[in-house]
This record gives sequence, structure tokens and C-alpha cells, in this order.
Amino acid sequence: MAKASNFLQSTLLPSSSPLRNLRTQPLTLSFPPLPSSRHRPIIHCSVFAGETTKRSAEEAPDISWGCEIDSVENATSLQRWLSDSGLPPQKMAIDKVDIGERGLVASQNLRKGEKLLFVPPSLVISADSVWTNGEAGEVMKRYDVPDWPLLASYLISEASLQKGSRWFNYISALPRQPYSLLYWTRTELDMYLEASQIRERAIERITNVVGTYEDLRSRIFSKHPNLFPKEVFNDETFKWSFGILFSRLVRLPSMDGRFALVPWADMLNHNCEVETYLDYDKSSKGVVFTADRPYQPGEQVFISYGNKSNGELLLSYGFVPREGTNPSDSVELAMSLRKNDTCYKEKLDALKKHGLSTPQCFPVRITGWPLELMAYAYLVVSPPDMSNSFEEMAKAASNKSSTNKDLKYPEIEEEALQFILDSCETSISKYSRFLKESGSMDLDITSPKQLNRKAFLKQLAVDLSTSERRILYRAQYILRRRLRDIRSGELKALRLFSGIRNFFKHSLCLSGLSVKTGYIVSYSERTRSFSLPTVFFSDLSLFIVFFPLNSLILKMSLKATILILGLVWSFQAALGIRFVIDREECFSHKAEYEGDTLHVSFVVIKSDSQWHFNEDGVDLVIHGPTGEQVHDFREQISAKHDFVVQKKGVYRFCFTNKSPYHETIDFDVQLGHFAYYDQHAKDEHFTPLMEQISKLEEALYNIQFEQHWLEAQTDRQAIVNENMSKRAVHKALFESFALIGASVFQVYLLRRLFERKLGMSRV
Repeated sequence: MAKASNFLQSTLLPSSSPLRNLRTQPLTLSFPPLPSSRHRPIIHCSVFAGETTKRSAEEAPDISWGCEIDSVENATSLQRWLSDSGLPPQKMAIDKVDIGERGLVASQNLRKGEKLLFVPPSLVISADSVWTNGEAGEVMKRYDVPDWPLLASYLISEASLQKGSRWFNYISALPRQPYSLLYWTRTELDMYLEASQIRERAIERITNVVGTYEDLRSRIFSKHPNLFPKEVFNDETFKWSFGILFSRLVRLPSMDGRFALVPWADMLNHNCEVETYLDYDKSSKGVVFTADRPYQPGEQVFISYGNKSNGELLLSYGFVPREGTNPSDSVELAMSLRKNDTCYKEKLDALKKHGLSTPQCFPVRITGWPLELMAYAYLVVSPPDMSNSFEEMAKAASNKSSTNKDLKYPEIEEEALQFILDSCETSISKYSRFLKESGSMDLDITSPKQLNRKAFLKQLAVDLSTSERRILYRAQYILRRRLRDIRSGELKALRLFSGIRNFFKHSLCLSGLSVKTGYIVSYSERTRSFSLPTVFFSDLSLFIVFFPLNSLILKMSLKATILILGLVWSFQAALGIRFVIDREECFSHKAEYEGDTLHVSFVVIKSDSQWHFNEDGVDLVIHGPTGEQVHDFREQISAKHDFVVQKKGVYRFCFTNKSPYHETIDFDVQLGHFAYYDQHAKDEHFTPLMEQISKLEEALYNIQFEQHWLEAQTDRQAIVNENMSKRAVHKALFESFALIGASVFQVYLLRRLFERKLGMSRV
């Protein structure tokens, strides 16, 4: 399987190209680094916006170098060559593994925190590497080709020399056909990824790679055909080399952010729960990574390719993690201006001014959506009388702007949330339609090899669509609850808070105490929770200490404070999720503190058939941060459980449905954290009050958790009662028709009997 570190990300952005003397109007393929301690410049690659190749994978010419993706023999030869070339003795060996066709496994015990690999710079391929064909290398550098196209051309040049190249053993161990989406045909992309926005990014990437080749061919290769023959330097070999770069190229921060291919290190597979990356170690003068946990002999060793979504992992590396295991997973939600909007042109101009377009995609995670998406939704639904705010909204929707993005427009908030919900439900319908049709999809295959490939691509697409739809279901549930709260008038209490704030401000000013600006009560858009900043309590404690004579205002302030707390916590709600399960579904929740109490509840609401009523229930297994089993429920229709967090970290909750029907489950997790007095102001008069408030908060959380569970039980009972009523009605109708039919048939038989007897008597 393809490998890389977290420093490589790819986005497609239109901008000017540094590939000078090649093209006049290029598109730009840029690879920005992740945020780090110091700024590193973005490197751009000039590409040509030509037609995406239509040639299928079966018709493409075979690459004469490399090996099969699961070949271990060539990788073993690579290890021997690296050892002979200066690679220190390794504590890992290449082998076939369960996750990825091949990977590095521990050959001896590895400790947590131990540095591994130590690949010297002489065995690293970078833009400064010496070309075996020196004349071709001089030509490329004379044209000042950027790193990515330069490395792609370097790989092809060295691969074509076979054993004449120093890197023969390394290139022989590279996959002949990488799994990246560069090798998917346009038909396959349209068929399997029709619901996902990754399809558009894949098409754009293929177009850019082919355009890069066309650019180099017209400006350099055609002028030096003896150095760059077309049978070697063509669009297929460039797809291969870029496929290798997308899946294996890493960025080494300690080497001034240099891009490099690191042989042997690129055999490491990715794990979503690992947080260790490749980098250059100046003390040992080698590329290393630090093990973030101990490994036993024979156990596969992992690194992280970065905080990437499942779609990004499929795009560059050709695999999709198991559903529910990637905490960085997200789905791109497309949003567009309404063309019938009277202010369409003004809004579009505001978007273009800040580098946005329509449609525009935003990442939605299982934990929520970015502030930029909300700002874009505000712009879409804003009426003409808010035209003065179009510029502000577009600026906040742009990720290039550092302005305040947390805009608030209460008068159009409901309409904006409804617009986002409509966009989510449109995307969900596309995913559901694809997943429904995928079971009967005709693969149109004539050979076993093609069947294996098509079935593999189809399974990847199904896995991606399932994981992305799961995130949209979560967003849909949150949006519906948010809209329900707004429409039921709960959030109108914010106006009351604002009035009380003004009262406090006026009262404190009368007493000679300056008041800091800002709302006393803050509201969290994501969690629908309120909080009271510590600064307010500090001001209040000062007010108590320095102004004891103003007893009337003091008593009013304390009473108002308690009133605010009661109102705030009465409006908090522990968010749950209602989802549909087929076979297995996993969720994760992070516990920040040891000793907290984690409350868990679930209720099986209904099945996908009104004639089926599941009495077997589902299984739920709770795993701790290190994979240990904390608790399990077997064949439960509903259950509640709470336990004390022994280890802080990510806890996983995995449901298993053993029935042949899809089941709808209401699942809720609440983490109770008691904030001790040393986390607040330590004034001797104020500390006891804070402790009591924290205890009250915890008690209210538990009440809300219990209330949510009871609501889910009520929903289930209502559905059960409705189904039983329907079955009773259907049964009564069936019995009635059966009785009428039997009566009619009985009358018919009696008539026949009497007619026969009457005939016999006449005779």
C-alpha cells in the first residue's frame, strides 16, 4: 500500500506558476505544508488544463519497471541493497501484512519513544539528486523546473535505465500500478464516485498531471528527443511517476522543508490512531520516526500519513480506513448561490473578490462544520436589505482571511441552518441512491483480472460513500435539533441574558467598578451549550470584597447570577445521534481527564420493516484508549451504563446488528467532569459557591442525559404501538376477508349440494 508522512497535502488552486519559460497561462497544482513552528514557502507546479485521458487501464501500455503491489521479493532485495549502501541494521523487516499488502513488521521488541530507521541522506531521493543521465538533468535544471515535475521526470529517467541506474533496486520494489485515483478511468470515476466530491478532485488531479506532461513535452521534451524519447517519457509513465510521488513523497521539516522519497521508510503503512511522522534527525544524521507505542516481534509498525479524511486517503494512497476508525474523517459539502436570487450578481462578485466560487465545497466533520460554511450560508440566504453585509460574509467565508469568522445574524440564522440542512439531505440522497444501486451494479467484465480490479474499486467506493454518508447523517441530526430549538423558542432566552447583562453593567458602573465589554453568557454553536466566563466571576468577587455597603445591588446580583445559571443549564442538552445500522457502526469520544464519569445509553428505535419487530437487540462493545474492552452489552434493545475514566484518551463504541434488517438506534454519550475549586478563582468567599455550582452543573447534565434516554424510549414505544396497531388492523381485515370468503364458499357448496339432490329426486 502507498505510504507518506503527514507533511504532504495537495490542493488545486488557480494562481501564477513559478515554472518559468514553460507556459503563459497555467493552472497551478500546489502542495502547502501543514502549520508548523516556522513558515515554509508553498511550492507550485505548472500544469496544463487539457482533456483528461480516456484510455482505460486495460488498454494502457504496461510499465516495464516496478513490481506487483504485494511483491515481497523485490522489497527484500531492496533491504539488502540499502544495507550494502550504508543503511544501519534495522529492527524491522518487510513482510506481507493484513493492513496493506506489504509493510514493515517488528523483528524484535520496540520500546515506546525509540527512534527507528536512520536512513542517511545519501539514500534519499530529492530535487538535488544526481542524474545518471547528466545531460538530461542539466536540461531540466536549465529550464528551472519545480520540484514535483523534476522528481517525476527523474524517476522516469532512472527507471528507464534499468540496472544502469543506482536506484534500480528501489525502483524495482515500487508498485507497477499505484492504487491512487490517477489510475481510475473517467468511466470508473463517474460510476463509482458519482456521489462524492472526491470525484471532482480526482478528475482535476488527472487533468493536471496530464497537463504537466503536455507542458514539459511541448517546451522541453520535443526539443531534446534524444534525451527524452516519447516511448519513455509519455503520459502513462508520468501518471506512474506522479502516482508514486503522491503516495510516497514526504516533506522533511528539519531539512528546510525539502521534498524527498525515502526508500524503506515508504514501506510503512498508515494507522489513524498513530501520531508519529518521518523527519530528519540532525544528531544521528538520518531520516527517523519515533515509535509512539511498544511493538512486539511480528507486529506491524505504523506511522501517520497526516490528519486526512477517508476521501483524501483514497485520492492519494488508494485505500479507505474502516468506518468509524478515522477521527480526521470529513466529507465535502457543496453549496451554491441561488440563481433566482435578485442579488445573485452582487453576491457572486463578493465571493470572487475573496477567491470563492459557486458551487463551493466545505469540509463537514463528525464533530461539526467550519465557521466559513456558516458564513457562506448567511450570504446565500441574506435578503437584499442586507447588501451592506455581503462583503463581510464573503470575507468570513474565505479561508484566506484572518478576520473574525464567527458572524452572528440572528434574523436569518434559521434560514441559513435550513439551507445547510437542505444541502446535507441532497447529498445524503445521492449517497443512498448509489449504495442502493451498487448491489445490482453490472461490472461488465470479461476476464478474472478485470473482475478483481472492478470489484476492488467498487468496494473502495462503497466504503467511502458509507463513511461520508455517516458524517452527513450526524450533521443532519444536529441541524434538525438546532432548528427545532430555534422554532420552539428556546434560544430566545439569549435576549433575556443580554438584558441581564446590561443590568449588571449598569449596576456595577453605579458602584464605581469598571465593566469589561462582552457578553456575560457565551453560547457554543457546535454543542448548544452555554458557559459563564471566569472573568465575570472575578469581577463579581471584587465587587463583593470592595463594595460590601451596596447590599441591595449585591443581593440582586447574586440572585440574578443564580437565575442565569439555572436558565443556562436548563437549556443545555446532551447531544446524541440517531443512525441506521446495517451490520457494524463505530463511534469515538475523547475523555480529557482521568476520573471523569462517562455516561452511555442507547435505544433501538425501529427496523426498516414495519412487519419486523426486533426482540434480539444489538451488541455494543466499549473499548478504551489502548484497545482494552471496558464493557459490553449483548442483544440489548436499550441500555444505560456509566463508568469512571481510568485513562484519558479516545474511547470507541462499536455496535453490531445481527438481525437481517436495518435498525435505527438512538445513541447518547455524556462526559461528566466536576471542575474543582483550584480551576477557578481561589477567593476564600467565592470558592465554596463555585464548588456548589459545579456540582449542580454535573447533576443537571445527568438529568438531561436521563431525559434524552427516556425520550428515545418513548419514541421506540410510540413506533412499537403504531406498528402493533397497524398489524392489528391488518389482521382484522384479513380475518374479515377470510371469513367472508369462507362464507361465500360455504354458500356455494350448499347450493351445489341442494341442486344435485333436487335433480336426483326429480329423476
